[in-house]
Amino acid sequence: MHTHRIQINFTIIQFLLWFSWGTFGLFYIAYLENLGYSSKLIALTIIMSTVFGVMGQYVLGFISDKTSKIKYVFLVALLMLILFVIGFGFAAKHLFPMIMVMSLIGFVWLPLESLLDSWILSTKGLDSSLYGFMRAGASFGFAIMTLFFGGFVIKYGYDIIVYAYVVTAGFLWIMAFLTKTDTIKEPHTKEKIYVKSLLKNKAYVAILIYSMLLFITHMGINNFYIYVFKNIGGNASHIGISAAFAAFTEVIGFIYARRIISKIAPLKIFLIVGVITFFRVYLLTIATTPTQAILTAILQGIGFSLFLASFKLYVVKITPTRLLASAQTIAAGVTFGISSIIASLLGGFLIDDYGIGRFYDIMNLVALITLIYIGFLFLDDYKKRKSLVQ
Repeated sequence: MHTHRIQINFTIIQFLLWFSWGTFGLFYIAYLENLGYSSKLIALTIIMSTVFGVMGQYVLGFISDKTSKIKYVFLVALLMLILFVIGFGFAAKHLFPMIMVMSLIGFVWLPLESLLDSWILSTKGLDSSLYGFMRAGASFGFAIMTLFFGGFVIKYGYDIIVYAYVVTAGFLWIMAFLTKTDTIKEPHTKEKIYVKSLLKNKAYVAILIYSMLLFITHMGINNFYIYVFKNIGGNASHIGISAAFAAFTEVIGFIYARRIISKIAPLKIFLIVGVITFFRVYLLTIATTPTQAILTAILQGIGFSLFLASFKLYVVKITPTRLLASAQTIAAGVTFGISSIIASLLGGFLIDDYGIGRFYDIMNLVALITLIYIGFLFLDDYKKRKSLVQ
């Protein structure tokens, strides 16, 4: 298949991946809250889903590296996800079956994005610097769906999130299946070699710590968005509009990511993202209306797009090609997994026991710590580069 055609196909796949997830992933927490589950039980659900998701990252990443068949691992995981979401429709009103199904959903959902990224970045003849443009398709898909879907949820009820996901994810599966690519094949090695090699990579470990801290605030706010908006008179429709604002902003960020990355060093971009995240959390803290909270999502979109485009390519730059799938899945497990577990623990207990105000206090503190940490990394790198010049 022609390289340009492959790029278009991957952009469409990114679009459909997040277009479909916008129907379920953004609203299932609001659905559980609507069913009467406490924030602690919702936090437990998120934690179990995330723990299984981290396991899925390692398992599916390992299988992908061993078989060099990332596409087919992606297709099987997506098919399983569709079946599990159908199961959620039957299990949602029963605590233990619901937690069990959400754990299985996490096991296959969390690795999907990193599997797709690895598939894209390991495709022969494809310019990896175009990743930002292709990832813009994901943000655009998420924005289109969430902008309107919140209104449908209010009008038709939360059951619609299951039906909508199954239909849209079905189109995604077909599109991915029809996309033919030649993937770079690397020699097989043992999993423990992967882990040791990556853990000895100081640049890789340092950036993982930063991404984990950054996403504690990101996942904390996103996981408990329903409480954030209910606190200022909002509802599920406002959640959708806010997500759409963030995603539309991400589209712009991803489109210009290639130009930005070519002119600004990764650590400087990460420092800028740290500043943006700090102000986003603070402004959300002082928001008093749904409109004000929605507008802060613009900062989220800018920060997220700059971070993700730079982060994915930075990981490719600092890790060997043969470890790409493992490096990306471990990074995703830390960024979206461990951070989500910590954020869920904080949110679940703080909101129930102390209120949303204390939750905001902790999120602001974590955002400040993140900014200080990346500031030190940037200064250390600046001193090293300056000494080399001298």
